[in-house]
Amino acid sequence: MHETKRRHSNERRARNASAIAVTERALALATRGDHREAARAALLAERLLRLEPKLRTAKASAETQRIRAEAAIALAQAQVETLSAPAPAPPPVKSERLYEFKDRPDAPVAEFRRRGLIP
Repeated sequence: MHETKRRHSNERRARNASAIAVTERALALATRGDHREAARAALLAERLLRLEPKLRTAKASAETQRIRAEAAIALAQAQVETLSAPAPAPPPVKSERLYEFKDRPDAPVAEFRRRGLIP
């Protein structure tokens, strides 16, 4: 009887450890942006935890990690959407004139040269 309890306990610990490892892998995949693989890993962890109904603490931990994974996936998707969204058009810039040309007087060029206004 004692041997059977020990074996079941060891199996439960191994299952818990593998489920936690799989959920950590799902989190890592989600942060890298591989959402499909992260979802598969999260499903695998959930199946591992369903094998033993008495593992409420481990299931709660896995549930917390699953929620974190979903939050990481949502954050990554939001970042991807903001990166792929086209940039808004910049407002039109009204250029100011650097120099305003004045009307030319009607005097002949020779008169300007004599006055020294042009070379």
